[in-house]
Amino acid sequence: LSSRRLSHTAPIARLSPVTSLASSSISILQLRLASMMRIAAVLALLGTAQALRVAPKKVLIIGGTRFSGAYLWKELVDRRHQVTLYNRGKTPPVALPGESAEDFARRVESTTMIVGDRKVPEELMEKIGCQSFDACY
Repeated sequence: LSSRRLSHTAPIARLSPVTSLASSSISILQLRLASMMRIAAVLALLGTAQALRVAPKKVLIIGGTRFSGAYLWKELVDRRHQVTLYNRGKTPPVALPGESAEDFARRVESTTMIVGDRKVPEELMEKIGCQSFDACY
């Protein structure tokens, strides 16, 4: 076998069923890697398509402006869910690393913000009232 490496853009289809791997520069490992890369690409596309097929849900996030809540908020908005943030309003929302100003503005505009303290049940009931949500984080 040749020690020459196959680039990821080299066509694998040039091998015919009668081509011997011993006479080619493509190893079994390289063929398996190429096959796994194709499978990963298909699974990624299926995952994206499935995520887009899910009907938008009404989601309440308690907090949502810091730590993992901010990333959850972004992911839910990116998947077209209707998000409501309920927090004390002490930490303003900020763009996440790598998020464009336009994407951040879209995320904020598409979100309902309710200021209140989750530790005060009366305030929570007053602000949220009889709204219903499909999920609460």
